[in-house]
Amino acid sequence: MQAFYIHGSATLLYLGWILYHGIQRLFRIPRPRPLSPSLSSRRAFLASFLAGIGVSALWTLGGRPLWNAWVRWTSPSPEDQGPPSRAYTGFQPYTVTGGYPRIDPGTFRLTVEGEVENPLSLSLEDLLNLPQTYLTRDFHCVTGWSVAGARWGGVKLTEILRLARPTPQARYLHFFSLDGIYTESLTLSQAEEDVLLTHSLYGRPLPIPQGYPLRLLVPRMYGYKSIKWLGAIHLSREPLLGYWEQRGYPVDAYFTRQEDTAP
Repeated sequence: MQAFYIHGSATLLYLGWILYHGIQRLFRIPRPRPLSPSLSSRRAFLASFLAGIGVSALWTLGGRPLWNAWVRWTSPSPEDQGPPSRAYTGFQPYTVTGGYPRIDPGTFRLTVEGEVENPLSLSLEDLLNLPQTYLTRDFHCVTGWSVAGARWGGVKLTEILRLARPTPQARYLHFFSLDGIYTESLTLSQAEEDVLLTHSLYGRPLPIPQGYPLRLLVPRMYGYKSIKWLGAIHLSREPLLGYWEQRGYPVDAYFTRQEDTAP
C-alpha cells in the first residue's frame, strides 16, 4: 500500500505540472520575469518541497478511503457471474457445485473462531482497512495448467491470526467456503508470511469465478488449497480433511520443495 501512495503522489504532481503548462499555453499567459539563478533555484526548491509535502499528506490521509471506494465501485454485483472462461486472466475457474454463490458485499462477514482468544467477524470494509499486502506469485493447478506472475492483493493470514490470538491448543486452521460444500485446511505452522486472504487480482476486485469477495491464496501449494468464496476460519486442535483430500489428493500440496521456493 505504501508503494500505492508513493506512485499516486508522483502521478498527481505530474498531472498538476501538465495542467499548469496547458493553461498557460491555452490562454497565452506571459511567463514571469526570470529571477536570479540563486533566488530562482531556492524558490523552486522550496515550492517543490512544500507541494510535495502537501500532496503526500493529502494522499496519505485520503489514499485508503479512495482505494476502498475504488474497490466498492468496481466490485461485481451478486447477479454478475463474471467472465465464464480463462480469457479474463488466464485462469480456468472451477466450482464443485456447478455454479457460483451469490454474495452481497454489504452483508458479507468473515468469521474467525474456535481456539482463539478473540473471535472475529470482519466485514469487507474491515478487511480493506487492515494493512494491505500485494504479491506477484505464480499460480499452479494440480491438473497441469499455470498462470505466471499473477498480481494478488489482500491481508496476510498472519495479520488475522494476530488479531484473533490463537490459544496454545490451536494446531490447525479449517477454512469453509460460502458455497456450503468446499473445505480446506492448513496447519498453524503453514500460515506463512505470503499466505493471503485475497480480495483483488491484477489491481481489481476478484471476479466472482475467482472467489469474490474473498479467497485464500497459498502460493507454495497447488491451487486446490486456495479456497474460494472464503466465509469462515475455524482454529482447532484436530485436523480436517478438505474437499479434495477426502477424494485422495495430498494434504500437504507443495508443488516444490519449500527450500527451493523464493519468499
